[in-house]
Amino acid sequence: MGSNEALGNPADMADSGLGPLDGTIRDGIAAGPSGVGGEVHGTAARANGVGPAGEEFAAMNDFTGGTSSDKKRKRTSTLNEGEVALITNETDSVNNVASDIHDTAHTEVHPDLCNSVMDLPDFSVDQLDLVLAYLTKDKAASLVYIYKNEVRCARWVRKFLEEYHPESI
Repeated sequence: MGSNEALGNPADMADSGLGPLDGTIRDGIAAGPSGVGGEVHGTAARANGVGPAGEEFAAMNDFTGGTSSDKKRKRTSTLNEGEVALITNETDSVNNVASDIHDTAHTEVHPDLCNSVMDLPDFSVDQLDLVLAYLTKDKAASLVYIYKNEVRCARWVRKFLEEYHPESI
């Protein structure tokens, strides 16, 4: 490190046009924008005529909740009417597709399911209708049912009716 003379005289640096620099943070630019540190004394911004000074600066940086509500900006929509309509139409289209998929999910049944259920002996037509209604709503259960032999199907139907429709027995 060299001597202080190589850097120049601190008094020469004070004439740079930035205003008085006495080494305190309150008097420099660093105290200005943050609004912290109390009252503003002789900032460089005021010395150069740039930015607000004194009471005007304090009023702009009042974070105590005073009358700053008058200065709050209202949010404006960043979308125009055409963009909103486009997004709405796309949302409706996606919802329609989802609804159509949901509606067709319950109509797929094994082609032999109805005959397999309704031809089961020892049960009334009403009891078998309850079983068929359940199996048409649950595709996985209907696929398991269709691959059972007649004895196992009868056992499953009896168990189903006892558990879910005991009044029909």
